[in-house]
Amino acid sequence: MAEDQEMTVKDLRAEAVKLGMSEEDAATFTTRIQLQNVIKTLEAKPKEEIKKVATIVEKPNPTEDRKVNKLWMGKAEIMREKLLAQPKVRFMIPLDSSKEKPGNVVWRKDRNGKPYQEAIGEGAYETVQINGFKYLVPKGVFVDIPQQVAEILSEGYRLTSQAGQDILLDRIDPETGKTVAESM
Repeated sequence: MAEDQEMTVKDLRAEAVKLGMSEEDAATFTTRIQLQNVIKTLEAKPKEEIKKVATIVEKPNPTEDRKVNKLWMGKAEIMREKLLAQPKVRFMIPLDSSKEKPGNVVWRKDRNGKPYQEAIGEGAYETVQINGFKYLVPKGVFVDIPQQVAEILSEGYRLTSQAGQDILLDRIDPETGKTVAESM
């Protein structure tokens, strides 16, 4: 350490490079104190092989992917249980056009005995996805659905019906009290 006190910043940088620091990193230090502390740390650190990485992009790990999928499926399963336990509300989504046919959705059980929905035939249906669980609501027929699904659908249709109301020609102008079309 006594010889470190007599070394110049340039000498200390060279020492840091000798201990494994890159020249670019060593050049960023401007004072002797900084370099002395870095050198102490490098000397105290056990010598181990530093592996250089070819890329910073992670390679896919099948084990980790399965764990993530399990967690995701767990979240969807929890949501399914919550939705199925909620009070049901009678709801109907109108068909969009005369060409659409009423939807038909049935509940089935998978090989683990867990319920899931399946759309049958060519009928129209709306999909609501909450926390990874997909709930199918057939159009054109009254169905009992969980309250949370009904609230999401109701809010969506409310926003759709209000969209563009402020640019219609038959809206009432608050300044004149007449429709915009009459004011033109």
